[in-house]
Amino acid sequence: MKTINTINSLAIFEKVASTKSFTKAAKEFEISKAHVSKTISELEAELKCQLFNRSTRTVELTETGENLLLNCKKPLQQLEQAKLSVLNSSQELKGKIKVSLAGLFGEQHIAPIIIQFMKNYPQVEVEMSFSEEIVNLIEDKVDLAIRVGALKDSNLITRQIATRREFVCATPEFVHKHGRPLHPKELVKFNCLQGSAQSWNFKVSKKLYNIKPSGNFKSNNARSVLSATLGSLGICKLPDVYVDKYIRNGQLISLLDQYVQDSVPIWAITLEREKSPLILKLLIKEIEQELKKGKREV
Repeated sequence: MKTINTINSLAIFEKVASTKSFTKAAKEFEISKAHVSKTISELEAELKCQLFNRSTRTVELTETGENLLLNCKKPLQQLEQAKLSVLNSSQELKGKIKVSLAGLFGEQHIAPIIIQFMKNYPQVEVEMSFSEEIVNLIEDKVDLAIRVGALKDSNLITRQIATRREFVCATPEFVHKHGRPLHPKELVKFNCLQGSAQSWNFKVSKKLYNIKPSGNFKSNNARSVLSATLGSLGICKLPDVYVDKYIRNGQLISLLDQYVQDSVPIWAITLEREKSPLILKLLIKEIEQELKKGKREV
């Protein structure tokens, strides 16, 4: 039994480490924050070392904690996969899943994974709904939503499954005519092409820095923002899935690279993780593994 308790403790430790939050880890496991805190304290006592540096705002791994995470993460993933494999072989996998996706990212990265998943499980029915709007999982009868970026606090179950990068871009023609911003605060002098985001996030001296973009063009459709940018109308801030090839072929110039956030989280959102059908859990795991296959970011 002690081995099982240790595995449970390490699983909670891994979740705190990956989310950098006792609260988020508690939400993932549907247990209290106090129980998470007690488990980590007991694990530190057992190992006779400190695993986290805690403050009122942040939870960061110590060097010992980093080493433990490195050694336990893969075995925990293997145990989870073994569990799913047993369930897979012991249950008939079928059912209906409604998935909410957004934009080109959903089309290019998520939809192909779901289609391949359906080939592997031919008795599964999937309805894919594409919308930039935040859906109500209960009212819209959605089983799984894939969303990118910061999430508002909610009672939904969220799981970070990957990350992606965003870029601030403009055409060489626009830069030649209007110059380039050297700091995010200088964007107020430029025509910023607004997408669905209300603010643009940057990192300045390791701190989050927000600006509200303003300009003569606004659209909740990222492709139209890209078209306006390629037309030299102004500066955009878009994910790599839209702009990467244009940066590589020279049609766009990447700006403010040193201030753009390293990565943006990608989330799988469901109602109740523990009560989710096995087929939905398998789909989420498949999406996570495929997105992370070969590289950390997509």
